[in-house]
Amino acid sequence: MWARWEERYFSFLGDKEVKVVCAGHYFSIHYTYPLLVKKMNPLEKSIVATIAYYDGLSMPLRAEEVFDYLIHPRRLSAENPSRIELSDVLRALWGARTSDLARFIGEKNGYYFLCGMEDLVWTRQDRQKISVMKWKKVARSIALLRFVPFVRMVALAGSMSQDNAKETSDVDIFVVATFGRIWTCRLLVTGVLSALGVRRSDKGQLTHELVADKVCLNHYVSDRSLMVPYHSMYTAQLYASFIPVIEQPAGIFDDFQKANAWIKEYIFLYPREKNRHLKKIASRASFSTICVLERCINACGGNMLERAA
Repeated sequence: MWARWEERYFSFLGDKEVKVVCAGHYFSIHYTYPLLVKKMNPLEKSIVATIAYYDGLSMPLRAEEVFDYLIHPRRLSAENPSRIELSDVLRALWGARTSDLARFIGEKNGYYFLCGMEDLVWTRQDRQKISVMKWKKVARSIALLRFVPFVRMVALAGSMSQDNAKETSDVDIFVVATFGRIWTCRLLVTGVLSALGVRRSDKGQLTHELVADKVCLNHYVSDRSLMVPYHSMYTAQLYASFIPVIEQPAGIFDDFQKANAWIKEYIFLYPREKNRHLKKIASRASFSTICVLERCINACGGNMLERAA
């Protein structure tokens, strides 16, 4: 399971420190000037908060990403806009040089960041290239999971789903399994990726070389238990950025989004369109054939295998 983050950065009172706590590591951004909140409208507050959140991840955002990841205004103030369009965010960002936003955010090469953090633009551009290369390395291995019985969905998670992976990053995936066969599914998926030599193993002393480009199987759920029980800004941003690469049958990801409607309380634009990326794995396997194989396993001691797994 992913480390749970605590966020303490939305007080917006006078001089302000942004803190993000992740697995004991602190990323702090100090403001030496007061936030003029009373002069900022709810959308401007949300834009600043969103950019501040992702600056903690060394991830300056493009304008459309600010819109995609926009922290819901009601997390920051009593005002609750019923509608925010991409054009509203674009107008706010383009007018930032002549508004209060200029005190807090800067722009370079189409990326937005907190003032003084322009060096993160080069970091982000490098990580986007790294993410593309990592996907090319693992795509074929992950594609084989569509032939594994009881796999219903595989989604990219973490830094790979946001094109923000480092050279030393592994590839996090989220797996949805058939109800009642989650342990069997885990056994089979682990076996396939281990045989291919791409599974991340936590045994022994870990080094960057052992972790980089390996597939980390860190979260399984069943297709009848899709709701995430941990609700926070971190988990909302994490699960909202999932990229489904395998769905069988189609519609599992839609069910996941509906089951986690609570994310809408944290992120204004949720659910997001799942087809706005290029990492979808085309399904060449007949789902009916996989179902036949699953029925054979169930008939030949499937419950016993599940308990043993």
